[in-house]
Amino acid sequence: MIRFLILVAITFATLPATRGAEIGPSWKSAYFFDRAGESLSIYDLAMPSPECGMALGIWNDGGRPRHVMVKTRDNGRTWAIERTKPEGRSIFFLRGGMGWMAAEDGIYATTDCGAEWRRLRKEKDLVRVCFSSERTGYALGAPKKVLKTVDGGETWTELPAAQEPKSNPDRSAYTWADFHPSGWGMIVGFHKPARRAPDAPVWMDPETAAQRRQWPSLSLILQTPDGGVTWRPSVESVLGTITRVRFSPSGSALVLLEFEYSFEFPSDVMAIGQDRKGTARVYRRKNHAVTDVIFDSRNRAYVAGYEPPGQLRDVPIPGKVKISRSPDMQSWDTLDVDYRAVGRRVMLAAGSDGVMWAATDTGMILRLTDRE
Repeated sequence: MIRFLILVAITFATLPATRGAEIGPSWKSAYFFDRAGESLSIYDLAMPSPECGMALGIWNDGGRPRHVMVKTRDNGRTWAIERTKPEGRSIFFLRGGMGWMAAEDGIYATTDCGAEWRRLRKEKDLVRVCFSSERTGYALGAPKKVLKTVDGGETWTELPAAQEPKSNPDRSAYTWADFHPSGWGMIVGFHKPARRAPDAPVWMDPETAAQRRQWPSLSLILQTPDGGVTWRPSVESVLGTITRVRFSPSGSALVLLEFEYSFEFPSDVMAIGQDRKGTARVYRRKNHAVTDVIFDSRNRAYVAGYEPPGQLRDVPIPGKVKISRSPDMQSWDTLDVDYRAVGRRVMLAAGSDGVMWAATDTGMILRLTDRE
């Protein structure tokens, strides 16, 4: 009997201690900026191919903050920081090395994964560029601005439908767009009502901040059923701000609303079905401030963000990164994330090879290792 117990103990001792973690999906660090006295804040991420990936960020080494790109050309095995001019605000890639950038001074294009950028148009106050094909694209910004191109970005004209929603242009902006291959597309923005700023930062006066209520704002929505030939403008009074719209391969969509101050929930994730009729809430958690949503090539939905450190979210304290996944937008599994990953903004990107990526505003880039 003693000999049998010894053999059993030896057998179990030789089994891999981390076998359970290896089987399940896990977000592991592919890049971690960890330099004493320095910081890197990533604010956009694109991974269009294994040979082309980059993140935009601001690098602060104690002197003047610098806009940089963090690039990889070997599917995330190695990364390099490059100072960038122009100062990019967001990037968008269709495939391979073909991409566009909304920058501080205009719209830029690249055909070689950002090795060189060519300015297409001089323009102020743009925040995002999105293309539905190699020739048709949109540039979004303020005041209440949407520009359209049908020749790959060589010429741009204002989209008349963008002005139709009733709102004060000086307090309105378009900030996000996404398009499905079927032709369904959405451009979203917001109008913020004038509101007196708090006398002190939230973290200095949490009691007063806790009494500030979430005000309704106007969501500006432009929808097209035919790839941008026609547009249906609308305006909705909602709590929160629409910050993301992402289409799934099957034609459904996720819509992310983020809230301010001491609202009971930090975010809402809504779903629009393939029939494009109505929305339904699919994800809401008090301990998960969602900052991005996306689908993978298998039609699984992801919600990414952080765990708020307290009831007030407008404090300069990063929380633990939290990412959940669902095969049907009904049941959600919380995935394992590198224990060092913290932040207040998390961005998601889907690679053309099916690999899923995430980045934080604290300088970490994560890759999903999915052993199922």
